Amino acid sequence: MSWKSQKRGVTLLETLIYIALLVVILPPLVMSLIRVTREVGLLDIRSRINTTSSLVISELTLGVTEASQVKVSLSTFGSSPSTLVFLDAVGQTVTIDRPTLTVTLPGGDQTIHRLRMTRGTAPAFFLTDPDLDVLSWQVDPVRNSASVLTGLRFHFDVATMNQSTVDPYQNARFVSDTTIDLQPQTTEN
Repeated sequence: MSWKSQKRGVTLLETLIYIALLVVILPPLVMSLIRVTREVGLLDIRSRINTTSSLVISELTLGVTEASQVKVSLSTFGSSPSTLVFLDAVGQTVTIDRPTLTVTLPGGDQTIHRLRMTRGTAPAFFLTDPDLDVLSWQVDPVRNSASVLTGLRFHFDVATMNQSTVDPYQNARFVSDTTIDLQPQTTEN
């Protein structure tokens, strides 16, 4: 072996070819990684909104179908925000409302709305996540031809708290219209 064949290194031309290949390959690769990261974030937000909304509908279905009495005189129907008051299966008064809360964020205070449930004298608890905003909450009575209350129609609209008009990946929303039938033994007052 000669000394020249053992000491051969990378030439300037080879280095320029490698750099040119990197310039061509890296930008699409980086953009793909950014897009995948955003889509995963959006899927996480949408999954949380769907999970929260499913839990709210499940809680409403369970509570309303077991209700012994819907307190129409204490509830506010047909407006947003509505308030629903009913007696549960054990006779406790249950109230579901949408209070306005102020949360402090790094950019300043923001007003949000959450669904809250109060059962009897127990402390109230929220049905929705703290970083989701309940834009609309409306309860409407469903009556038959004899004007007897037969069900309740729930409309609610849940969205991410910090919606962005610039970045569509920050926008996620769930709108639901659900009607729940009341049991025949449920009365109204």
